[in-house]
Amino acid sequence: MTVACGNESLFSVTADFQMSVPHYRHLLTTTDIGHREHVYGVGPPPVTVLPEILDLALSLPAPVLDLGCGSGALVNTLRVRGREAVGLELRTNPFLASILPEAKPHVMLYDGSLPLPFANGQFQSAIAVEVLEHIADYEAIVGELARVAANQVVLTVPDISAIPMGFHQGVIPWHLLEATHINFFTQPALEALLHRHFTHVDIFRIGPTVVNGAKWFCSMIAVCRKSPIGNKSLASHR
Repeated sequence: MTVACGNESLFSVTADFQMSVPHYRHLLTTTDIGHREHVYGVGPPPVTVLPEILDLALSLPAPVLDLGCGSGALVNTLRVRGREAVGLELRTNPFLASILPEAKPHVMLYDGSLPLPFANGQFQSAIAVEVLEHIADYEAIVGELARVAANQVVLTVPDISAIPMGFHQGVIPWHLLEATHINFFTQPALEALLHRHFTHVDIFRIGPTVVNGAKWFCSMIAVCRKSPIGNKSLASHR
């Protein structure tokens, strides 16, 4: 990179520069008048797993059901690590086109109807990453997860407290602009929902964001258990 004035070089440096392509980048350059669907969009499922999610998933007893597994990235990563895992996803686009080839043998596609196509307690654990906010009958889904998982269930949802926390900065996390989000959870509401089905519920947060000194989080994680797990602590995951 060189900064010059006329023919005179004022500054020059050679280095590796990390470039980041922003989400919603079309809003920077489009010459079209935007409509609601151009801002509140829907993208393909991610093909990578957040380290916090993987760390927590690896702590779960197998076999593990990944409900709403998207591309199957978590299922594939767990299996590579020697954990028995199965994914369940809707038989619709963009999911069909997004499933990783190596995950396909371990992902079951279905029509979204209930009950889930599994027996009571068929899995030791279940995980649903950013799923409940998309489903109208979210309570039925939680009940089904409690039915098919004999031991633990892990859920993540967007943390709606980011809106009041970011109010004074005039910002809203981009994830809350997802067009198919129809449910918005506070921590008390999520805890009340989960305590109808589980004896123990621990909630913590991931995805810290700081703007001008104000800090909030993108998502809440709920670790739900039907019975105590001895002295094993979740502190390492907080």
